[in-house]
Amino acid sequence: MKQLFPAQWILLFFFMASTFARNNQNTIGGNPEENGTIFLGTHAQEQRRLGGDLNNEKTQHGCERLYHSNPEHLWNRLYTALFIRRTKDGILWGCDVSDPLFWRESDYLFTGERYRTVLALLDDFNQSHGERLVTDLLKRALFQRDLLQVFSAITHAPTFGGQQNHARERAAIQQRLAVTIRRLGLNQEQIRQLPSNFDEAVRSKKFSPHFDPKNPGWPFLPGDLFDPKGPWTLLSSTNRETLATNHLGDFNGRSNFQIYVNFPGGKEKLNKFLKMVNAASIDSLPRLPNGTQFVIVRRAVLVNSNGEMYSSPFIESVRSIVHTDTAAEPEVGQVFGDFTFSRKRLLAGQQGGLRPVRPHEMGFPFLVLQSPGIDHLEPHEDNPEGFGSHGERPILSSCIGCHSGNGPVNATSFNLRRSEGRTIETSDTGSEQSLEGLQSLYRWGVLRALMEFAGK
Repeated sequence: MKQLFPAQWILLFFFMASTFARNNQNTIGGNPEENGTIFLGTHAQEQRRLGGDLNNEKTQHGCERLYHSNPEHLWNRLYTALFIRRTKDGILWGCDVSDPLFWRESDYLFTGERYRTVLALLDDFNQSHGERLVTDLLKRALFQRDLLQVFSAITHAPTFGGQQNHARERAAIQQRLAVTIRRLGLNQEQIRQLPSNFDEAVRSKKFSPHFDPKNPGWPFLPGDLFDPKGPWTLLSSTNRETLATNHLGDFNGRSNFQIYVNFPGGKEKLNKFLKMVNAASIDSLPRLPNGTQFVIVRRAVLVNSNGEMYSSPFIESVRSIVHTDTAAEPEVGQVFGDFTFSRKRLLAGQQGGLRPVRPHEMGFPFLVLQSPGIDHLEPHEDNPEGFGSHGERPILSSCIGCHSGNGPVNATSFNLRRSEGRTIETSDTGSEQSLEGLQSLYRWGVLRALMEFAGK
């Protein structure tokens, strides 16, 4: 059998998705105009039955009024259906998480009443032009970002000879999400009006702007991170590609990642160090000097009103690694920090929505990055009871899982790129740096095809 190239896979998927959508049109979701309701949708009962009582006031999950004061608002109910999960012990998960709690092996969106509810809400949204229900530009961009996260989570390139589970249901949701995502897109003038949440966080003066060696556990948010005249330098690889290829790949292109470095002695010494790195073999790389600081910035990639991707001003996370002693074991020679975002804080105008991850805060650090694909909110063969609390682990200490090398450079990105024969360079292309690479990913190809089909 002839092997299919990525573009052929996209065309094949495109045909399958449109076929499944036509087959499902008359059996699931219905026509809201015929059923006499549009604003809140035709299937409110399905949402109330979802998981027993996801919107029951006695078991509120905390995000039922995220996008509107009315918990029955279409946007709130769609967010609930896509993000909120209930485990068998009755705990509700997923409110205000940066990424949907959906692993590669997850199927909660593709089965039972949850699947029917998701399709019904998306049909109601698209047929009634639900994008018009909210005019606030920040909310529109944020809601589109949420839907893009879900689309990315459920969209993976099929392996040759393999078969994805729930292919029919997966395609039906993807087709509807593509329509919703396209309609939420902002035009160029609206995009220019979007605020920089990073700048808002810096202006709040709630966080230290510098790393403090005397208080290494104290989170810092460098206000001069994006200042070309400041001490931070954006790094790239050969052909100006991002160094953060592991993050870019594992996150399936759902965000843009850039790595910045604050090098002891300034940019001139950094350039000399990079020349030494690029001239050395992988076995003789020079060691980073103590005090070297790295920051990896995760920036939301959205879709404009023309269906084209763009790097938004919205920063989703700022993670830092400070090499305090490169001769010591990684567990004691590195200090990890992380700022993540909160929708609630962002929409409330609090520090741009960014908040520091607490030293012992628990979460799902391997939900996307280096994920084994197992759904930790469901029992599974390898770990029927789960570990910790439903698979939660300390977020910051989990960074050592990837950044554990005790080699000459002691920086994962440096080691990986040099092992591939690539050079490490400085860059001035900013947030547009890796958009070209993102556009070639399977997930974006599928979304583009579905959006183009929906626009015809």
